[in-house]
Amino acid sequence: MLCHTTFHFTILSQVAHFPPYLYHHLTEEEGRGIILILNKCDLLPPELVVAWEYYFHHTFPKLLVVPFSSLEGRRHPRGRLRMAAESSLRLVEACQQLVGDSVDLTQWRKKIEEERDVELEGGVETIEDIQQEEPPSTLPEVHQHYKDGILTVGTIGHPNVGKSSLINALMGKKVVSVSKTPGHTKHFQTIFLTKNVKLCDCPGLVFPSTVTKPLQVILGSYPISQVRDPIGVVHYVATRLDIPSCLGLDYFREPRDSPGKGDKWTAFEICEAWARKRGYFIRSRGGPDAFRAANELLRFCLNGQKSLVLYLRPPGYISEKEKFKSDPRVEDIKLIQGSVCLEKTALEEEEEEAEKLQEEEEENSEEEDSDEESDDTEERKLPLPNVQNKFSLLVEDE
Repeated sequence: MLCHTTFHFTILSQVAHFPPYLYHHLTEEEGRGIILILNKCDLLPPELVVAWEYYFHHTFPKLLVVPFSSLEGRRHPRGRLRMAAESSLRLVEACQQLVGDSVDLTQWRKKIEEERDVELEGGVETIEDIQQEEPPSTLPEVHQHYKDGILTVGTIGHPNVGKSSLINALMGKKVVSVSKTPGHTKHFQTIFLTKNVKLCDCPGLVFPSTVTKPLQVILGSYPISQVRDPIGVVHYVATRLDIPSCLGLDYFREPRDSPGKGDKWTAFEICEAWARKRGYFIRSRGGPDAFRAANELLRFCLNGQKSLVLYLRPPGYISEKEKFKSDPRVEDIKLIQGSVCLEKTALEEEEEEAEKLQEEEEENSEEEDSDEESDDTEERKLPLPNVQNKFSLLVEDE
């Protein structure tokens, strides 16, 4: 699938997945253009995004870097459309820089500018724009740049990095199915953005990696539902993030614990505290369900919720942090992230509403339990009825 993708496409967009060996092969041997898309940049501080741009520009001169924020799942009508448009304009400029005058991208640029002002109707999956590609032929084929005047842009990357969400954000509507489970896209799909621009959605690529298993889980390359030791992954995150402060957890110590332990958290105690806060208890024993809480915390890390965002810094970031903060590109990144017009996302509002509903349900259940207990006590106070034996007459006759 990777060979098929890299052979047919003029521009290859790598979504948050950049192996250097592929860069040298495509730029030096194949003569292709590569665009590295920093997807989900809305989760990072703007100065950190600028620092990563600076790092890739100076380390790989032929690489174009485009910050992107598709915000799949957030339904804020104003913020979502604006952020997709700003990110798409950056991608158009990068593609125009690679193709030059060979392909006219005016229609693509015009479509993005129209989507800035018009609220599109989304949520319906169209089949007309999607074409399933046939399996690649085994016969030798010669690659042609801009065949029939069409620019073909292919996306590659690890599973769950946002390739399908990127295509939906570029189209302005849902044209390919997306899911938080890695490996959801299983077929090669082509979508015509305009008459002369074709997008291609490739399934996620999984190769032997030196990345540790906990980091693969947090990145979304490994399904959380298949993790056998979720508390161990929580320990990996807790050594790098202050989870109790982010979640507002209160330290809880059992009476049997040693008094000299102090208030130092362990991964199991963090999961137990979150289970107590959310009301997750095991029915058989009545104790907090730490494994269920650990799974939920890992999903928070994967989605960037509850301020649980684990990110990496480029080399030399700490010493030049003030330089990146004062960089003029920070304002452009803020515009892409939507922090100018979107202070509180709809996703956080939905979480708060869900928590309120859960608290109301718990209060209602407690009231129902108290009503049932009062009914039981009243029934116990009532005198028992006199029950006559049906066979008493037979005994008297004898």
